[in-house]
Amino acid sequence: MKWAYCLLVIIALILTPVASAQVRYVATKINPPEDAPGLVTAINNNGQVAGWFYADNGNTHSFLWDSGVATDISYSNAPENEAVGINDKTQIVGTIVINDNRHGYSWQDEVLTDIHPSTFRTSIAVAVNETGLIVGSARPGDYRHPVVWAQQDGGVRELRRTVAGITYESGAAFDVNESKQIVGILEDEHEQLPSVATLWDDGSVVDLGTLSNHSSARSINDLNQVVGWSEVNGHYHAFFWENGVMSDIGSIEGKHVYARDINNRRQIVGFAARPNGNKVVPLIWNMGHQMQELNPLIDTPGIRLREVYAINDKGQIIALGKDLQSYLLTPKP
Repeated sequence: MKWAYCLLVIIALILTPVASAQVRYVATKINPPEDAPGLVTAINNNGQVAGWFYADNGNTHSFLWDSGVATDISYSNAPENEAVGINDKTQIVGTIVINDNRHGYSWQDEVLTDIHPSTFRTSIAVAVNETGLIVGSARPGDYRHPVVWAQQDGGVRELRRTVAGITYESGAAFDVNESKQIVGILEDEHEQLPSVATLWDDGSVVDLGTLSNHSSARSINDLNQVVGWSEVNGHYHAFFWENGVMSDIGSIEGKHVYARDINNRRQIVGFAARPNGNKVVPLIWNMGHQMQELNPLIDTPGIRLREVYAINDKGQIIALGKDLQSYLLTPKP
């Protein structure tokens, strides 16, 4: 009977899943120009980081961080500006302030261009894909509307705000992938209807649904997978959406949980916080959507993170530390 017992052991070993090695990280401090206080907002697949910092005069300036070197990319005619998004061609988008009004901008090859549509009061550009398609929001009046800029002709158009037969007063686009699929939010300013996570896809407007109440889509990858958050019993839960199905991937008792970004490896980053904004916990989800606190995975001594903002396809993460310094987390080999 020994052979039978050995056979059973071998079968059990074959059928037992092997635990994947836990990814650990090395943290590198990101110093803005002049070592001034600031914030990182986006990272591309080349490890280049966009953000903003406080200049000597107190205004915010956009910067590009590349291999340890930070460069002020501010616009001389707009002393206040903030970078929000970056693509792999080092095209940066964000917002500048001109005559006390915010304008969307695009920066590339050391040239910053005001892309604000003249028919709107204010605008902000937040994300750009590799073809130069830019998304964000603009205000023609009291409410913001989701918009998209076409890099080829510089034109801007509003995204439709009617979904499932309901027209919403306001909304915003937050991300765009390489298939020109755009995600964001549509909102009822009268608060009679819940806000809805929204996908704009080749002329179609798709309500991604909710886990219970309000929802917002924040990031989409090239696999048409979407993450964001949705309200459940007074608290926000992180969600993952794919093929028409929204799944709850994160809740912590007494805290809101937000999923902010997803890469093409299905890795997700976000954070949890109490409703008053205290006790912030940085989070990461692996491909199986298992939620983990990020701080215990950092091998660099003395680094404790507060919030995480984005993750690229190499698994590099940009974050804000509890010391209010910005960091780049790189997976260890």
